[in-house]
Amino acid sequence: MFLINMIGSSRDNVVVQPTEKVNQPSETVTQTIPQSQIQEQTKPKIRSATLSVDRVVESVANLGKIRITVTNTGEISINPNFDVTVIDSEGKAVCEDSPMFGVGSIESGKSKTDEIQILSCIFNKDGDYTVKVDLLDKEFNKLDTDSKTLTVNYWNLLGGEAPKL
Repeated sequence: MFLINMIGSSRDNVVVQPTEKVNQPSETVTQTIPQSQIQEQTKPKIRSATLSVDRVVESVANLGKIRITVTNTGEISINPNFDVTVIDSEGKAVCEDSPMFGVGSIESGKSKTDEIQILSCIFNKDGDYTVKVDLLDKEFNKLDTDSKTLTVNYWNLLGGEAPKL
């Protein structure tokens, strides 16, 4: 602790003098942490989840909203991402994209049902299509996959296939 003795109002007249000397003890404290607690603290938390594609709709030969349910089966909250691939009956990918909006954060042990949508997925012919959804974590590692069949019967109502552009 220091006592500052100021004489007058000028800064040139400031005198600093120690008034007390304080010694800090140099005591060492040792704490033992059990090995099991160390392992528990360093063990990575498991990130896992399951996905169910509940419903897929078509609207005027376009892929509509996809209703999904995500269940967080891991130990930490997740904020899932998705990849959507639509495959025709010949095994050819018709469209692939990721939704602009996800379902938000899901706490460990909780489930959330929501709808996702990709844009610009147009069906140029009638038939059965497989809509495959990949559930991804925040680093885009695949956690689960599910799919649903969508039957498009739009062009037959108009007399055939989509016009060739």
